[in-house]
Amino acid sequence: MSSEMMKIASLSGVNLDYAVTAYVLKYPLIVDFMPGGRRTIFTNIRGVQKQFSPSSFWSEAGPLIQQFGVSLICGTEGKWTAWVEESSRFESSDPIEAALRALVSHKNPGTDEVECPVKFN
Repeated sequence: MSSEMMKIASLSGVNLDYAVTAYVLKYPLIVDFMPGGRRTIFTNIRGVQKQFSPSSFWSEAGPLIQQFGVSLICGTEGKWTAWVEESSRFESSDPIEAALRALVSHKNPGTDEVECPVKFN
């Protein structure tokens, strides 16, 4: 599968899930298709393969936000701002998206891009 560099600030959906899995948690991962043709991430955690979609579920994103100390506030016009310690701040209308982008950035200091598979969505 070919790949390309993507701005952390523009990551969303399965691309954001990929970046969290590959660059933050560093879990082994498989990119596969779900019924209907939607791509998804599968990880192998303690010998169990499971779908991993933190950008879609608080139950997966929440523990990461807490574990890594992501700061998250709601600003004006429904925009959420997130950051970790002294790293860059990220804004989004979706609080999970803002928080996970901040986490990817924090775990990859000195860059504003990460490599992701092409035509992921």
